[in-house]
Amino acid sequence: MLDASRSGRCATLVREARAAGVELWAEGRRLRYRSSGGDIPPELRARLRAHREELRDHLREAGAATHELGPMAANQVGMWHIQRLDPSSAAHNMGYAVEVEGGVDPSVLAEAIQTVVDRHEVLRTDYPEIDGTPRRRTVGFWQVDVATSDFPDDAPLDEYLGELVRRPFDLEGRPLFRVHRIRSTGADLLLLVVHHLTLDGMSTRMVMDEVMRTYAALSRGLDPPPAGAPRDSYSQFVRSQEAWLHDEGSRAAEHWRRVLEPVPPILNLPLDRPRSRRSQLGGATVSTVLGPELTQGVRDAARRHGVTPFIVLLSAYVAFLRRLTRQDDVTVGTPVHGRTAAQNRTTVGHLSNAIPIRSRANRDPTFTELFEEVRSALREALPYQDYPTPLMAWALQGSGRHAERVIQTIFGLWDSIESSDASSGVRTAHDGGSHPDGASSGAVRSIPVPSLEGQFDLALEVSFEDGAYVCSWRYDAGVLEEGTVRSWGRVFSRVVGAAIAAPDLPLTSVTLADPAHAAVAEGPASEFSAPSSLPCALVAVSSSRGDRAAVSSSTGGYTYAELVEAVRRVT
Repeated sequence: MLDASRSGRCATLVREARAAGVELWAEGRRLRYRSSGGDIPPELRARLRAHREELRDHLREAGAATHELGPMAANQVGMWHIQRLDPSSAAHNMGYAVEVEGGVDPSVLAEAIQTVVDRHEVLRTDYPEIDGTPRRRTVGFWQVDVATSDFPDDAPLDEYLGELVRRPFDLEGRPLFRVHRIRSTGADLLLLVVHHLTLDGMSTRMVMDEVMRTYAALSRGLDPPPAGAPRDSYSQFVRSQEAWLHDEGSRAAEHWRRVLEPVPPILNLPLDRPRSRRSQLGGATVSTVLGPELTQGVRDAARRHGVTPFIVLLSAYVAFLRRLTRQDDVTVGTPVHGRTAAQNRTTVGHLSNAIPIRSRANRDPTFTELFEEVRSALREALPYQDYPTPLMAWALQGSGRHAERVIQTIFGLWDSIESSDASSGVRTAHDGGSHPDGASSGAVRSIPVPSLEGQFDLALEVSFEDGAYVCSWRYDAGVLEEGTVRSWGRVFSRVVGAAIAAPDLPLTSVTLADPAHAAVAEGPASEFSAPSSLPCALVAVSSSRGDRAAVSSSTGGYTYAELVEAVRRVT
């Protein structure tokens, strides 16, 4: 801590610099400054250099004692209210991890992280309620703490990472992120855990990339690479969002009112447990794979129909939901990065949004017709994609029934081959492999981290990995069993296969019987596992008898496949 004499001298120099139009700030162990009105006077520049360490410490001490209040982005407000309903929930926590061969220098790592936190105001922000309104509260300086631990030999990696991610955050207590350095044999694992209110998925990757690039430069004795965005870029985003809503908000609200009236029905998934169990177990993820042949088929079908793999897979998900729920009116949200304005391209924070894509053909469409319906809905939505999802419910207040959630399921595609979806304008980006510049101590690679987000009954995220599409099914473990979701993943593969092989057949031509159960039912007795419920037992039987009559009467009947769907709807 500076003594009174040096602190007073630094305060005087800071005032002189500001009077000359020079902005000063601390960034890691460095003092940064820039002029808003041309060159810095040589005499002032010399004094800044002579006292740079004192000035850096003075700015840190002053910044730690001061904060700025501002409005939250409309994207954030809904999530803030949800978190306040259950403060102990970790449903909105996100984790991102990399492994560094040979380990890291802990002091250089701490300096790299501090540099990045000094650059981005959103990493120094919490969200208190002040006079009944949620606000952004940003402190000028926050000292970063890196938690260090040894990886336990007796714990699976995903379980250990999941335990670290599951620890909840206090929205009124900084920071709303944690950095863990986990030591293991021959490598260090770096885990960034952050509340989704602070960063979206793209920003989380951007922050980790920036940390690793900064670490690589500092390890070589070089200056860190320059920041990609101004220090107050998230505040600028909030202000630009307010201006856009003022100028374009009413027109965008009218568009979404037309799309969402009448209010979309509740997505009637055949759940294993009632929704009253929601959030008791949190979110979980299971993965299924569309093999290389099916993946290539998706790409070939996209070319034949003049669309993109995104459209093909989103249409298949819509078809899957329509068949599973027996509903002709299905709405799926698809994420957009929220960075349509050039000045927001490198902004770090929560900018992402989700736009509802609604399919409500009151008949039995073909996949070809569904491709066109989904593409048209997406094209119509894109000019209004910046309208925050939480505000869409407000746009429906006059519809006769309040819509608390206009989006009840999510579909996203992260594709490393296609940097943008030409037909939709929805940018896709999959971050895999090693990070730019790496670290001087060894290669860096991304490590999968269990997802805990369970705010939807079901959501599907597809990524392109090693020549195949990987389907990550994120679900609420309070209402769905893992086995149910895995079964749905296999059924979805069948729907995708039908969409590319017979696109002119109606959706109802696709059977929902789980193909995996046929092998189980017909296999040796020792391989049979007793079904855990009546629906599971019926699925096992219907796999080989799907089209045969199961129940009949004078007024009609059910095949085994129809009976499975009917029972699932009431259990």
